[in-house]
Amino acid sequence: MFARTRHVSSPLAPLSRRRVLQSLSFGTLGLSLPEWLFLEARAKSTAVVSAEGQAKQVLVLYEEGGISQMDSFDPKPGALSDHRSPFGPIATSVVGTHFSSLMPLTAKQAHHLSVVRSMTSAATAGHRECCQEFFKGYRFNNPFDFPDIGSVVEELLGTDRPEMPGYIFCPGINMPNAVSSTGFLPRSRAPWKLGTKSLGENLAQP
Repeated sequence: MFARTRHVSSPLAPLSRRRVLQSLSFGTLGLSLPEWLFLEARAKSTAVVSAEGQAKQVLVLYEEGGISQMDSFDPKPGALSDHRSPFGPIATSVVGTHFSSLMPLTAKQAHHLSVVRSMTSAATAGHRECCQEFFKGYRFNNPFDFPDIGSVVEELLGTDRPEMPGYIFCPGINMPNAVSSTGFLPRSRAPWKLGTKSLGENLAQP
């Protein structure tokens, strides 16, 4: 879990070379150098944080198996009857994008989603193999171990809450141990792994 903040630009943002060249001189703005420096200092002290840049955590819900893509996010309305959803497509809040009629409420929230329909695997494999390919980006039989996506993100971005685990992993029944390994990254990037049987007296199954 990670958090980042950023500052939005404003008319009183700190002076940059581009802004100096655009304004040509302080005289064109009707400001003296002390006045300009005062405005610059005030901009730094009153910088606002945008809602878009608020601290965030990433929660990945990986469904092993489950509903078919053509019965959910990709009904393929233009395909032949053998290759499209039997439930029929419905319009979403995104013009030109259709979901299965099984998902009317999700369709209304489509403008909040990033739907990727181009993911595929060149290898014919089961759930265990595909889990590893999804989390690590390489096939199950690769002799070299790579870190999974959570370990990579923590290595690159870190965490703003060092007293808390930066990466928590709750594996499913079909996930091999190699799915959540750190690969060539240090062990400090390993996840805090929740078991599926005994979570401890202070934790409960969701």
